[in-house]
Parts: sequence; C-alpha cells; structure tokens
Amino acid sequence: MSETGGPIAKNTQWWTQLLNVLKPYDLSYVLVWRNPHKPAEHGAFGPHPGNPSAANFVEFYNDPKTLFQSEISKLNIYQ
Repeated sequence: MSETGGPIAKNTQWWTQLLNVLKPYDLSYVLVWRNPHKPAEHGAFGPHPGNPSAANFVEFYNDPKTLFQSEISKLNIYQ
C-alpha cells in the first residue's frame, strides 16, 4: 500500500479501523501524510497534537502489528 489517508478529523477511530482491515494481510509499507500548512478544517490525513484522532493514533502505534521507523532501524533489515 502506498500513500493513504482518511478523514481523521471526522472519523476519530480511523487508525484502528484501518489496522483492522489490514491485519489479515502481510504488508510491508503504508505511508500516511498530512498538509501541515493547511488549516485544521482542511482534513489532515496524518495525526498532529490536538487532532481529534490523536488518541486513536496512539492506540494504532502501540499495536504489536505495527512497526515504525525507530523500530525498523534497530532490526537492520537491509543488511
């Protein structure tokens, strides 16, 4: 999966809903993005402090099925 995003300001459970859809698949990469230069009502697609979905992103982040750059770097997967 490449670039993705959702209406996280309106659907505050978007992160864990996405994770539940993806869990059955062996994915290697998902990229989410946001437009920090746009106003909050623009509908950011990545979390930021104060975003209504920030707590749900933390739940997504802490799920054992997800890996982030800091964890992947320690695994030396490209050697």
